[in-house]
Amino acid sequence: MAPPTTTVVRPAAKRPNPLSMFKASLERDGLSAKLARFIDPEVERKYTQHLVEKTVPTERILWYLVIFTYFSYAILDVTTISENLESVLIIRAIFGTIMMLLIPLSFIPKVKPHFGLLSASGLFVSAIGVIWMIAIIPPQGAPPYIIGVLIVFIASSCIMRIPFPVAAAAYLTSSLVYVAVLNLNPRFSSVDIISGHFFMLSIAFVAVITNYTQELRSRTIWLRDEQR
Repeated sequence: MAPPTTTVVRPAAKRPNPLSMFKASLERDGLSAKLARFIDPEVERKYTQHLVEKTVPTERILWYLVIFTYFSYAILDVTTISENLESVLIIRAIFGTIMMLLIPLSFIPKVKPHFGLLSASGLFVSAIGVIWMIAIIPPQGAPPYIIGVLIVFIASSCIMRIPFPVAAAAYLTSSLVYVAVLNLNPRFSSVDIISGHFFMLSIAFVAVITNYTQELRSRTIWLRDEQR
């Protein structure tokens, strides 16, 4: 009589989760999912050198446009603000001058490879300047300067080449400063605080995700071109 057969039931293969698949796809290209940069320092250096040769002139044009836009908001200051107008104009002049002084640094050979830090410094200075103006302007009848922060965040994350960790730190720090201003200034109502939190944090979230995606995409395109 033949011995009874036994059926071995093997557990179903565990399906990898989307995050693991995403990280694995980046690692095949030598990219870090955490930092949105090449894992190999030498490859990252070559990519940065490519940006220095091809991107820095364009970045300078963007800086000029950002600074021009920043100063052009003075028209809104003069036409809409009646209280603390002089202080607002002084703040705008000081922070705009700081942004202008960052541009000559991009011509220094040793600083050029770090032009992303200059861009991040410029957007951070711009955001802090706008937030300071919001803090001293009476909430009632004040212009919606938070739109200025939105423009700076989204434009820089979409167009400028800023290292992801640096950009994320600049966006989140600016947002925390704005949240602190809302919570510590007794002149802001609960509606101002709730809406301000919602808009600023959502702006920062979108900017961080956009910068992350753009940095990965830029490196992937460069790598494909190099391989071809």
